Amino acid sequence: MTSSDNKQAFPTMLFCYILVLFNFCIISSAILDPLDFLALQSIRKSLADVPGSNFFDSWDFTSDPCNFAGVYCNSDKVIALNLGNFRAGAPGLSGRIDPAIGKLSALAEFTIVPGRIMGHIPETVSQLSNLRFFTVSRNFLSGSIPASFAQLRRLQTLDLSYNQLTGSIPRSLGSLPALSNLILSHNHLTGSLPHFLSQSLTRVDLMHNDLSGSLPPNFLPASILYLSLSQNKFTGPVNRVLTRLNRMNYLDLSMNMFTGIIPREIFSFPIIHLQLDRNLFYGTVQPLDQVTTQTVDLSYNRLWGGVSPMLSSVQNLYLNNNRFTGQVPACFVDRLLDATIQTLYLQHNFLTGIEINPTAEIPLTSSLCLQYNCMVPPVLTSCPLKAGTQNTRPTTQCVEWKGNLFYGTVQPLNQVTTQTVDLSYNRLWGGVSPMLSSVQNLYLNNNRFTGQVPACFVDRLLDATIQTLYLQHNFLTGIEINPTAEIPLTSSLCLQYNCMVPPVLTSCPLKAGTQKTRPTTQCVEWKG
Repeated sequence: MTSSDNKQAFPTMLFCYILVLFNFCIISSAILDPLDFLALQSIRKSLADVPGSNFFDSWDFTSDPCNFAGVYCNSDKVIALNLGNFRAGAPGLSGRIDPAIGKLSALAEFTIVPGRIMGHIPETVSQLSNLRFFTVSRNFLSGSIPASFAQLRRLQTLDLSYNQLTGSIPRSLGSLPALSNLILSHNHLTGSLPHFLSQSLTRVDLMHNDLSGSLPPNFLPASILYLSLSQNKFTGPVNRVLTRLNRMNYLDLSMNMFTGIIPREIFSFPIIHLQLDRNLFYGTVQPLDQVTTQTVDLSYNRLWGGVSPMLSSVQNLYLNNNRFTGQVPACFVDRLLDATIQTLYLQHNFLTGIEINPTAEIPLTSSLCLQYNCMVPPVLTSCPLKAGTQNTRPTTQCVEWKGNLFYGTVQPLNQVTTQTVDLSYNRLWGGVSPMLSSVQNLYLNNNRFTGQVPACFVDRLLDATIQTLYLQHNFLTGIEINPTAEIPLTSSLCLQYNCMVPPVLTSCPLKAGTQKTRPTTQCVEWKG
């Protein structure tokens, strides 16, 4: 090629190069998909800044929406919407979530900051097949959680906490295979829980709802690390559920109506915070090893027996308002005085002693409360207001807890022919069996019997078949006997200190005391 040919070819090559470069530039800064563009416009129209917020100032649709605050794109598609100023305390947004959100087909993340978002969750959210995070907490969403969320097979985190949602948790939600965080706390959800199948599920927070029913043994996978069901209406035992979840580091089942024993295995789990307070748990508490959990709250239950020394390594221990008896182990005093224990609440039990020098100085960082036990507290300490002002339990209540520790129901198979049966001063509960009505001298006093006294006892008492029927100091709620009925001189009946007003005046032993009826507060504890 000659020199003149080269000079003629150069402009042509330069033009081609510029054309290729221009095409490359167009491809690399692709225009947003029209469907996504229209969806963003609809979403913007349905939302507004709360006074003091300027989040939407950058949303000028004459410019590239991918440069808007909170909008993140990949090529020509919106992949994330984080709406609102995430700075702590910043004003939020108001309005509603527009159904057009379902048109953002590549959306993987959707978040709205706390504010005043109202209305229902659009069903169209279920069209977002790539959605992994959906978080709209601390707003005013209402209605139910769409059952169609089951179509979100990639969803990992669902946080709808602190809203006004109603209805049940959709059964289909439990089948989501990738779900790892489910946070629905502080709503008005009702019904029972679904089975959760995701082996990635680590956090379930359902506290402060109106959920009910019992917990099926396998309703949660073993992957759970954080579980909060506090402030609901759950019932039934939990031992078969909890023993499987040995990776948990946080457990809160407080303020429900759970029953049964507390499995000793859970004290060996890597739990930092354990709250089982304000339930109906009963039985002894006997951890297998020294407990390393920082906070253990077992208060307001029906637990009994001695206080285990294995609990002395707990930093904050709440055992108050139970039925614990005996001496407080010396190791608790040692760890309290060296400030290893910060909180030791033992008030409202039936403890009989603690070896602590009356002049001992409890560290300012530690709290001890011993009020209302079967002893005079050897040291004066500051207790919470709910502990009341009485330092010691009445002697009559403390006598109830002496003697044997038999517990459970009494259900003979046949009519009992034994002349004298004395089961007094134990921890027996349930109804009084009619099979015992043939016993000549029956002592069931100072136990936990509940319900109505069967009519057959009255018949046999009035015809002098029963000579002694001691039922005082239980939690019985009634006996059908005519107030004018004449009890034979050879028979003795005592009904004092139950959850009823005795319908007949009878002569009771001195130990029964002078109170005719139990305080209502005690009777409420034993209902159900």
